[in-house]
Amino acid sequence: MIHAITTSNRTEVRAFFMNQWGASQMVVSSGTYDCASLDGFVWMNGSIHGLVTYVIRHDALKIISLDSLQENKGIGSSLLEEVEREAKRHRLKRLTLITTNDNVHALAFYQKRGFRLERIVTDAVNVVRLEKPSIHFTMRSSCQNSYKETRRLQMIRFGIIGTNFITDTFLKTIQQITGTEVTAVYSRTAERAATYAAQFDIPHTFTSLEAMAASDVIDAVYIASPNSLHAEQSILFMRHNKHVLCEKPFASNVREVDAMLETARAHDVILLEALRNLFMPNFDVLRQELHRVGPVRRVILNKSQYSSRYDLYKRGDNPNTFNPAFSNGSLMDLGVYCLGPALKLFGRPNTVLANAVKLESGVDGSGSAILSYDAMDIVMLHSKIHGSNSPSEIIGETGRILIDDIATFDRLTF
Repeated sequence: MIHAITTSNRTEVRAFFMNQWGASQMVVSSGTYDCASLDGFVWMNGSIHGLVTYVIRHDALKIISLDSLQENKGIGSSLLEEVEREAKRHRLKRLTLITTNDNVHALAFYQKRGFRLERIVTDAVNVVRLEKPSIHFTMRSSCQNSYKETRRLQMIRFGIIGTNFITDTFLKTIQQITGTEVTAVYSRTAERAATYAAQFDIPHTFTSLEAMAASDVIDAVYIASPNSLHAEQSILFMRHNKHVLCEKPFASNVREVDAMLETARAHDVILLEALRNLFMPNFDVLRQELHRVGPVRRVILNKSQYSSRYDLYKRGDNPNTFNPAFSNGSLMDLGVYCLGPALKLFGRPNTVLANAVKLESGVDGSGSAILSYDAMDIVMLHSKIHGSNSPSEIIGETGRILIDDIATFDRLTF
């Protein structure tokens, strides 16, 4: 629906201004603009239903015009969001615009979306009318001033700990999210940090966690280090008043989690576990539609995936993923994808009966657990030493729900 203004649609843009305003020229207190020649975006559905134009000056994106032919359809808001994304792509700090004091609807629209009054230009309309006499005198007599409103773009600046495929995915995803950017990366070696920063256009590198935590170039940190380091690193950054997004599993044990939560409360920062399947859209669908199967009697949750590092382990290497010193293992790395939804959907069980297939290194290569409730049970299956094509399943008295992949919730079948 939203398209950038280009040479291919500029004729339509000019016609839009002529039809709506009688001209494409816009005169404001800061200058005169031919809106049909400016950069911007159009909202189209066969024809133009909305349009925004802007200019970039120094550290600000200045909105020159914003029009919507249909109110309360979200067109103006969508165009404004697109402009905000454009400003952030250019790493600008502010969005600004100018409107007149009789345009109460526009004032309310912008202020509702975070703009704040910055300056009143007195007698602005009469001054502008000297340059463009065609400006009508039918406005209320109070409309002699123009208001400049500004919205400062609140960008959450992330630092990342870890330079692996998980952080690769995080970086590619965060680039699509308005209001976030990655400004720093930590690695144990300067060479690796520099290489990774160059690959993803990250401006700052660190080889010291303490220096990164104390720096003013990040507001939050994404921690994708080995499990055994999660608690220590999270607490370090929270003590420096940085928010933390920590990969699953949160920590090695409940004592570490308690210390993390206590630090988050003490420093009034956000602490989140990146257990993604609980935040997928289809998980919300599952919660809303669970009633369709009637009383739930049995749940089978399965996450079994042959580890890409298992062959290394069998050859005699000691990869982190099979090293108990790093709090790894099948339950910690894959079983949590089953345990998270189980507890979120059904709460704490009455009893737990668990079993594990231990490898020589001491970690669990695979395992199972039965979570018992008053009128149902949950069977959990997890493995890093073999795969499985079996879906997860919620079985009720009147129906069943199949979950293709419990880690992603890509597909539900009722």
